[in-house]
Amino acid sequence: MKGAIASAAKLPRDQQQHLAGGKPNPTTFPIVDVELKMRDGAIVAIGQEATTVANDYGMPFGYPPLREWCHEFTSIAQSVPKTTFETSVAAGSLGTMFLAFDLFVDRGDCVLCDAPTFTGALTPLRTIGAVPVDVATDGDGVIPEALEAVLSGWDEAKSGKRPRVFYTVPTGGNPTGISTIAERKAKVLEICGKYEVLILEDDPYYFLQFTPELVQSYFSLAHAAPPTPCPPVLRFDSFAKLLSAGARVSWLSGPKELVALFDCFTMGTIGHGSIFAQAALNAVVRNMGFDGFLAHTREVCAFYKKRRDVVLGLAQKYLSATCEWKDPMAGMFLWLKVTGETVVDVTNLVVDKMLPVGVFVVPGGPFFPVSRKGRCPYIRISYSMADETELENGFRRMGEIIEQSLV
Repeated sequence: MKGAIASAAKLPRDQQQHLAGGKPNPTTFPIVDVELKMRDGAIVAIGQEATTVANDYGMPFGYPPLREWCHEFTSIAQSVPKTTFETSVAAGSLGTMFLAFDLFVDRGDCVLCDAPTFTGALTPLRTIGAVPVDVATDGDGVIPEALEAVLSGWDEAKSGKRPRVFYTVPTGGNPTGISTIAERKAKVLEICGKYEVLILEDDPYYFLQFTPELVQSYFSLAHAAPPTPCPPVLRFDSFAKLLSAGARVSWLSGPKELVALFDCFTMGTIGHGSIFAQAALNAVVRNMGFDGFLAHTREVCAFYKKRRDVVLGLAQKYLSATCEWKDPMAGMFLWLKVTGETVVDVTNLVVDKMLPVGVFVVPGGPFFPVSRKGRCPYIRISYSMADETELENGFRRMGEIIEQSLV
């Protein structure tokens, strides 16, 4: 069937009669062009031809011009030759990760995860019947020795198949704000290669690093200095923290055979992401150019670094006697540990004391792959939205509440 269709598609257009596809006629759609007003006042038009394409169904790998842009940009940003990997544009990081889990993880499988990690990834893992497994972290990110210990000591008779997927948020991790340093990434690659573990590198905060130089990604290291054997790395990037969260547009990069498999799975499930949103963002990034886009990421990063610095000052001012923390290296989160001999878990403290007075923070328990069973002294703070006055008031109230609870 596919061969017959491919042959027929080569016929001259005037010899083709399209009576097969169940696609709506594009002349019935009212939208013929879209203009986007940028924050600096510039107008960016999608264009009538591109709008016609965006109105229609698309391919599972996304809007072709944006796919091409993402492929080229990833090659430049990660210093990886274009011919060595493939890229696919997808429906937001979370939706993309759900598809990846569904594709590469079977029901009952155990999946390695940073501890703590993004709750939005733990939910779909559990939904498909997988079992998240802790890999310990500290102020320098994932601890390679902890990963090695989990894999080398795995008892298949007791716990089932040894994990073959490692989900990690290596840069400015949600909830900790901590990044895994390059030296540890190299060791993690070696360990995952040794045990044949696929790395799913979820990296939406990569361009929000507060260090002078961007830390090299797993994806980049796997190409620049691959161990033997080298594990496959699927890298997930996102426009959500940089251009538009509501557009729900992300892209993944990795070995050609795995990306092709992902595209086939996408076709059989959601079909594709929003071609309309992808065409809009394509117009924006094409207007910016690679240099302009990178300049924009630096501006966004500077915004969050300023917020981070304010938050660290407030933490020192109001929480130094009651809490511990590591300075966030990227992203938009501060991870607090409430200290004190009487502190076992902070959930009730947050729910009963902080939320009623308008201090909106998140208790740390849900961020751990393996339940802490009511024994979690951590609190996640986001500094992305609150202005300096809100931050000052929030930290002051939080400090008072914690001090009162320790009396």
